[in-house]
Amino acid sequence: MVKNKVGIIILTFNRADVVVSCIDSLARAKNKTEFELFVIDNDSEAGQYKLIKEMLEKMFAGGKLKGVLRRSEKNLGFPRGNNEGIKYFLGKKNITHICLLNSDVVVTDYWLDRLIEDGFDVVGPVTNACGNEQTIPAKIQVKIGGEKTFDIINSFSAKRNSIYKNYSVATEFLGFFCVLTKKEVFTKVGLLDERFGLGGFEDDDYCVRLADAGYNMFIKRDTFIYHWGGSSFSQISSKKLDAHLENNKKIFEKKHKTTWKDRKFLPLRSFSQDIEYLLRKNKNPDIIKEFRAYYQDTTQMIRKMNEIAEHYLEENQKRIFYSRFLHVFNLLKKIIFFLVAFPRKMLTFSKIILMSKKIIILTRYPTPEDLKDGYFQRVKAVDNLFYQFNRFYINFDFPTSKDRLLPEIIKLKEKVFEIRLDNDNSLHRTTMKLVSLFFARTYIHSILPLDNDLIKKIFSTSRKRVLDIHGVVPEEFKLHKDIDGYKKFNEIEKFAVEKSTLIVSVTNKMADFLRKKHEIKDKKIIVLPIIQKVEKMQKKAKEYNRNIVYCGGLQKWQQVEKMNEFVKNNKDSYNFFFLTPKPKDLKSMYKKRYKTDFPGIVKSVSSDQVKSWYNKCSFGLILREDIIVNNVACPTKLVKYLQNDIIPILNFKKKGDFKDLGYQYVSYKKELPDAKKWKEMIKKNRSVLEKIYTIYQNSVDFLEKNI
Repeated sequence: MVKNKVGIIILTFNRADVVVSCIDSLARAKNKTEFELFVIDNDSEAGQYKLIKEMLEKMFAGGKLKGVLRRSEKNLGFPRGNNEGIKYFLGKKNITHICLLNSDVVVTDYWLDRLIEDGFDVVGPVTNACGNEQTIPAKIQVKIGGEKTFDIINSFSAKRNSIYKNYSVATEFLGFFCVLTKKEVFTKVGLLDERFGLGGFEDDDYCVRLADAGYNMFIKRDTFIYHWGGSSFSQISSKKLDAHLENNKKIFEKKHKTTWKDRKFLPLRSFSQDIEYLLRKNKNPDIIKEFRAYYQDTTQMIRKMNEIAEHYLEENQKRIFYSRFLHVFNLLKKIIFFLVAFPRKMLTFSKIILMSKKIIILTRYPTPEDLKDGYFQRVKAVDNLFYQFNRFYINFDFPTSKDRLLPEIIKLKEKVFEIRLDNDNSLHRTTMKLVSLFFARTYIHSILPLDNDLIKKIFSTSRKRVLDIHGVVPEEFKLHKDIDGYKKFNEIEKFAVEKSTLIVSVTNKMADFLRKKHEIKDKKIIVLPIIQKVEKMQKKAKEYNRNIVYCGGLQKWQQVEKMNEFVKNNKDSYNFFFLTPKPKDLKSMYKKRYKTDFPGIVKSVSSDQVKSWYNKCSFGLILREDIIVNNVACPTKLVKYLQNDIIPILNFKKKGDFKDLGYQYVSYKKELPDAKKWKEMIKKNRSVLEKIYTIYQNSVDFLEKNI
């Protein structure tokens, strides 16, 4: 009899924290089946790769794991990277099976033994986050790298196995976060299709090819591994990711001459499979607990549950009809009936209520025009962090009409919706109050919207209430000598702080200011710097020059007059590039004051073009007043300058946490440094940026686990 040995292929791309967690679980999980690893790193950043390499070498040297680590100088993408591993193991005679395993999973005791024991040609486990019928509700509160993370996940897995032992179902699709095949499968079906580039739809494609080749696929529903989810794709902007996936979808459809089927409803099938299995069991005392867990965790499956339960309860009524179950079941049926009986448009709201992982954002979704404003840049950046959630934005700019008796729900893009309502319409307001009861999470980007009673009500209703403070609003009113506004929003800020379950600040300076001002002792405050995205450092700094850029608006607080004065005084020494939405206004302001044309380039450019202009400049203007509003802020422009190796020119240095982090700058009253000094300053600013990225990533990780 041939002894089974599995070749496990893992691709890594940055996110060393989840990779280390995965490797640790592979070493700790008990298994009788022998395996070895082929790990290929897809051009991770140097620091990230070092952590991954050190962890693997430690495991290999200690004999806890066997395998090899390869490093690619470019990102090969998911299909090609896995193909490298598949070809490697196809060349090894002692390998009987090949497993494609994501780097962002935590495996559990006997996972490999269970997947291999039934002799299936192609098989996968269940998990907490996959988006198909392998997805199950899993109430597991863990954090990446947590001391007890593996033990908690392993305990859940063991319980799952005890209830669903030896339970397998056939399927038409397996998610490739973890898929085990016999070695011969890849010999017959071939490698993954590398036309899918970075990844996406290559698993759909391969499943179609498996079926065409006569192979059956199975889900081992007694085998659970944990999936953090999206660790690689989360490093790509949502716009680029959407475009990439749409292109891959077209490749899939053209190749197979079919229309791709959306899998968002497949978790319903997962639910029905588990419920049917439980209803067939007679002796397991954990059945009732398992039912209760499903009712608490899977609101989106109510209608499917109704069909299944109605079918089985007639013959099993005496055995599983217990008072609490019956009460909850009938209550949910009444809620559904009430919603369906409502006017036709209320059906849209019922779909919202049935959605899982949803969050309501108390502002409108930014338009392309909005993104020229720093506030909406922050809204968009935070939206990208919640890509796994169904996000609902509130927009009050829609007056009542005959066709708008109820608020409108508009799908803007995948998982992003806008609720458009008239604030003066009592039916709109009542409907929103009812709908908000079904939202467990609320995120508000400023205290300004809380001047609205409906927004206050929605914010207060949720179980998790996140207050994101970009700036100190009351103090801004005070600065403009609006004492009534200062008093009003001081009270609103106090209300928001008291009601919030989590406060998000943009700097430690702002967090300290809020703690002192409101005597905060028992609230969690995290610091999430204003970063649109974490950009990879350039391997080589650009060439030094005496070009100075300014990118931004012409608002009074941008101190345009002072910048114009700086330009006038230095026009013979430096080259100026001003990128602003209103170039004519800037030219007019300069000419009106100095009776001559602006001595440099002034133009309006798109956000996609800004970087090319940054690459031409070594210095950048960012002038502000030395006041509390600016002292605690995290200017988007300043972060952008640092990301593009631009030394900021300032009129005062106390900007948020930058001074404490040791950033380098030039006083606008002094000469620009020479090339040698500039390079030294760039090196130090890169170090500062790394610190900011670390703060940012830690907060992102916290939000992912606690929202």
